[in-house]
Amino acid sequence: MPFKTGYNPIGYKFGHLKTIKKESSLIKRLSTDQVRKLIAYIPKNEGEERAMDLWKFSYFTMGVNLKDIALMRLSDVRDGLWFFDRAKTHNSSLGKPLLPECLAIIQKYSNTKNKYVFDFILGDKYDKSDKAINERKRDVTSNLRDWYVKISEELGFEGHFSYYTARYTSATISANKGADMRAVQANLSHSSLATTEIYSQFRNEDAMRESLELLRV
Repeated sequence: MPFKTGYNPIGYKFGHLKTIKKESSLIKRLSTDQVRKLIAYIPKNEGEERAMDLWKFSYFTMGVNLKDIALMRLSDVRDGLWFFDRAKTHNSSLGKPLLPECLAIIQKYSNTKNKYVFDFILGDKYDKSDKAINERKRDVTSNLRDWYVKISEELGFEGHFSYYTARYTSATISANKGADMRAVQANLSHSSLATTEIYSQFRNEDAMRESLELLRV
């Protein structure tokens, strides 16, 4: 019995079930049509605008970590390439190519008075300890999630996307459109091609259909 009774005076807690329901609504990979709708979406306020610019920047860089974006300096961008040290692995980038969409976003937010391009991400936590920066990053990620849930509802999505959805989505779309998997691997900064293939969920559906048609004996 889930309710309080003489046999069970405290009842049962269903908090874990709520968590499961909450997580199940997350869209890990968006469809091409959903991405088109997001790119075309017109933000209704500054909060939505910043949230969508960060998502689009991540999508068009194949899912760069939010902390890496937060620590971008204008001097890190040279000749259309972004040179940075990955926060996750501390490996130096050989230069990530930036599409015009990303360069436009950088130009939109860069200010010579600010040390970092996207100074609004970490606020007063810039140049603090890694602990302080990571705590701020978690808060920002949570706020972004709220914006993305709201935008998902506006667009009629079944479920909601997240900041990290950009990484999975961009890898999958690029791979399934015929991108060189080594190039996808390099953009994702994976050390193993096998990891990239699992991560992107590469599916050549035409080839799969042809293989099934061969079963007609």
